[in-house]
Amino acid sequence: MRTSWRKLSLSLVAAASCLASASCREPVPPASAPSSTSGTAPTPATPSVAPTAATPSAAPPDTPELLELQSTCNDRQDAAACARAASLLDQAGKGAEALSWWQVACDFGGAPSCIEVARRSPPPAPLSSSPGYRRACELGLREGCLALGFMAEKDGLQEQSEEWFAKACMLGDSGACGRSGKKNLAKAEGTLREKCAAKDGNACVALAGLPGDGLDARLRWLERTCAKANGFACFARGQATPRARRDERAAWMKKACALDVKVACPAVAPSE
Repeated sequence: MRTSWRKLSLSLVAAASCLASASCREPVPPASAPSSTSGTAPTPATPSVAPTAATPSAAPPDTPELLELQSTCNDRQDAAACARAASLLDQAGKGAEALSWWQVACDFGGAPSCIEVARRSPPPAPLSSSPGYRRACELGLREGCLALGFMAEKDGLQEQSEEWFAKACMLGDSGACGRSGKKNLAKAEGTLREKCAAKDGNACVALAGLPGDGLDARLRWLERTCAKANGFACFARGQATPRARRDERAAWMKKACALDVKVACPAVAPSE
């Protein structure tokens, strides 16, 4: 059962990564680190993960590097050090003890470690109750939200699935927006506008690609925001322009490039 859970978990995260990557859609500009979305998305039950100075038992090899990482993890509540210690233990074939250190890293706010915990833990019932993926999503890692969306879908929980996808959408994932359900889109649009105005590139692109009515209004908003020296809004406006209208598309990309959005520069017309 654990083997099949690991395979399902990995496949779901792979699907999530695909939705968030250039392999599923056009590249998006670099964006700021995800910020807290408290109050902007459905709040799932929060697992008991308050940071504690838990000290999993150390396992060979007790190298100076491992011992130092474990000490830093607990003394400073340093999630990166906890995760590195977990990786060293995992490489040494100490999977169970590695998992305990990834859990501490997750408790200390290391969202990628929460994904690792979810992948390596026994399957919950229902699948979408996974504490690791929930914690990752709450910490602003959209891959966690996406995985929960797919899992809730598999559980037959369509409304919950749409809420998790809406959370991923509000974290700037364009692919998730189309799976968010009509009732969640208005809230998602408001959040994306706020983040885009703060120069979150992924949010700008997700806003331009929102399904449903109101596209013209969203495009006009992006144009006004671009005029305020927001290069990511210019880039998103360009991406929303059909490729057949090459000159218009290139003009928006030129503005974005001039505002230091490097990913837009290759799309500027060669004659420019």
